[in-house]
Amino acid sequence: MTSYDRRRRTQLSLASSLLCAWISTSASVTAPHSPDGLAAYNAGDFATALRQASGAARAGDKSAAVLLGGAIDFAQAAAWAQRAAAQQDANGFSILGNLYTRGHGVPQNFVEAANWFVKGAETRNAVSQNNLGYFYAHGLGVARDDQKAVFWLKKAVANGFDAALNNLAGMYRLERGLPKDDRKAAELALQAARAGNPSAIFNLGVIAEEDPQSAPERAAEYYKQAADKGVPVALERLGQLYLSGRGVPRDDKKAAELIKEAAERRLASAQNTYGLLYIAGIGVAHDLDTAAHWFKLAADQGDKVAQDNFKKAAAAQKTYAMRKEAALSLMQRGRLARHFEVKEPTVLVNLATSYDR
Repeated sequence: MTSYDRRRRTQLSLASSLLCAWISTSASVTAPHSPDGLAAYNAGDFATALRQASGAARAGDKSAAVLLGGAIDFAQAAAWAQRAAAQQDANGFSILGNLYTRGHGVPQNFVEAANWFVKGAETRNAVSQNNLGYFYAHGLGVARDDQKAVFWLKKAVANGFDAALNNLAGMYRLERGLPKDDRKAAELALQAARAGNPSAIFNLGVIAEEDPQSAPERAAEYYKQAADKGVPVALERLGQLYLSGRGVPRDDKKAAELIKEAAERRLASAQNTYGLLYIAGIGVAHDLDTAAHWFKLAADQGDKVAQDNFKKAAAAQKTYAMRKEAALSLMQRGRLARHFEVKEPTVLVNLATSYDR
């Protein structure tokens, strides 16, 4: 590998470093759509209908999983949840909060979602407690408040909600409302991972990667497991390991494939990283236009680094277009060969060759 290749690989790694060192979990819940739930619904007992349908969903009845995969009309789910909430049903509160969070069946509104999670949390609903803690930790619909976030996450953990273990681990890890305690964070994340929480599995990979005493292969294995469970950022992180050859054999093409998959799942950081791969020509052919495309997608999602990269790529596109026009003009006037003798011939030949592709 040439010094130029080493330099551009280093620049890529620095430019595309992940901003998020820990991912937390906002939980979805299910809503009614099953024969038992339907019977209770027709009888006017909406709270019971909601509970029965949720139980059926947990038992594997796909027709009951209103919020999973968009298989059911979300507007119908919202109507059912509204009626259950009117009967002061905690599950109805939680479902409405989730619908408003995601904008399913109702306009997306974090303030309204937080209000429903408060109602659910106060009735000891573990999903609402976790999600309210998540909202306080991220400042969604409420002012950011780490102490309140920890309070509600601990309530959810006490009620046996696995996702809250992962979120509470993040608070320890990032010193948010709790003293920094990496050992405690790892213990909680491991508990959540053993319960099958994908975000926790990814976070164990982060811990392993950042621990100088841990073998890099361990981080790679956690990222692979999380990626298999549908965590987009795990794909990107695993791709970066393939770029550097840490814990896995170095493989630029494999890295590009993984990062592309994460980018196609609308992960802004991966879209930016994939654009950088096209700039550097690592794992993919150098292509400024394609790079600009991916930068734009990430920039439109609010990624500040991608916004800056898109501006630079757009400026470069304009500059290359001007140089191409100038080069073609020189060629047409028969002066290109003479120009080579005076003005850095290798650079100009390469430039002209790239225009001819």
